Amino acid sequence: MDTILTNARERRYEARWRALAHERSAMWHRKWGVRLGAAATIVSAIVGSAIFLMAVTKFGLDGNHTLSIPREFLPLALFYSVIGLSVLSPVLSGLLTYLNEPEQVGKHTSSWADHSHVKDLCDALIRNLDVMRREDANKKLEDIEEAMARARDKETIRLTDRAINHAKERIKDADREIVSCVAT
Repeated sequence: MDTILTNARERRYEARWRALAHERSAMWHRKWGVRLGAAATIVSAIVGSAIFLMAVTKFGLDGNHTLSIPREFLPLALFYSVIGLSVLSPVLSGLLTYLNEPEQVGKHTSSWADHSHVKDLCDALIRNLDVMRREDANKKLEDIEEAMARARDKETIRLTDRAINHAKERIKDADREIVSCVAT
């Protein structure tokens, strides 16, 4: 039974860090998707408004019928800022489309749920191991191994080393905190 307990704990640890890493990655992609989306929308609105105003004043729509580039610093700075923003706007929109943050969030959330389920299966086995027959415990461990393999195979998005290391550190910190609470 010690081997079963050891294997269940190992699977639980792996499922736990994978779930935490996917959860963190989903939150990161959600945050950056919102930031990029907001930035692209704001810059597009500024560019659209600025181009309209410049067209009115610079292309003769104000009644002067002349095209002029301002010579004073502030209007010249504004003119070049609008040009810079007009280049930045499609770049941000393209970046938002390329990175596809909402899809990334969905994939990480799905993987997080799969690995959390495996962790829960491991918790149930560990909790009930002392009252189970060896054959039943082995069958449950096989089911856990299969669930973990399915979760890994289904994982359509790769975790970064940073997310993995952060998840493992969180587990160590949480375990240390539990041990220190039990000790006191």
